[in-house]
Amino acid sequence: MDTEKVLLAVKAWLTPLLIIAVATFLYDDITELKADVKTLLAQSSADAVKIEYLEMEIKDLKEKVYSSNDKPSNKDENFPNKTEFVAILPSKDDSSEYRTVYYTSL
Repeated sequence: MDTEKVLLAVKAWLTPLLIIAVATFLYDDITELKADVKTLLAQSSADAVKIEYLEMEIKDLKEKVYSSNDKPSNKDENFPNKTEFVAILPSKDDSSEYRTVYYTSL
């Protein structure tokens, strides 16, 4: 009987101590997770700002490259990959004369 009373007393004191210890470890882990999430959110927002800035830079560069005089024409919409080659070849009869040949590939 005495051993049963002792075991019940130990269980009565040990169970709350174990629960408190587990709760303390969980609280520390949750606090650390919160700090990590805050750090990641700050980095994510900074990355989003950088991406938006880079998109604006690319837009500005495109506008500078394709100024109003140099915009690509839409007259060849059916052939977007059209390439022109120009060659200056000697004439067949006389090597001192040259002729210009235009070749367009699709």
